[in-house]
Amino acid sequence: MLVEKKGISPVIATVLLIAIVIIIAVIIFIWAGKVIQEDITKFGSSIKTECGNVVLSASELSGTLSLSNGVGVAVSRVDLKMDDGSIVSCDSNSGVGSAESTTITLSSCGASGNVESVIPVLLGEKSDGSPAEYSCDKNAIIL
Repeated sequence: MLVEKKGISPVIATVLLIAIVIIIAVIIFIWAGKVIQEDITKFGSSIKTECGNVVLSASELSGTLSLSNGVGVAVSRVDLKMDDGSIVSCDSNSGVGSAESTTITLSSCGASGNVESVIPVLLGEKSDGSPAEYSCDKNAIIL
């Protein structure tokens, strides 16, 4: 006596395989989008290499921060890492061009406490030409 076994039809199996492949492709695409970031450029090279060309010096004295930039890359603004670990962004007049100096009042940035380090922020371009900022965390000036 021959027993007839029932199984999945070839059409349903093919549809299931295609659905599984599409789901895996979507997962890989989403993961890769988070891992691979768009590179920001400045002067035609990666902005990460331009961080090494920042020649910024800083000193803090009674609520003011003096910034002096040597003949290096212009800094669009600075972020301040405070002694409590918070980071304060100084947007108002904190940019320092090449071979320029400026003074920032810490209260105008909303900073309270002692400044631990100054983080230069550079302005570059995305591949579509739109402006983008890049924080040079590894090139922070320790006070």
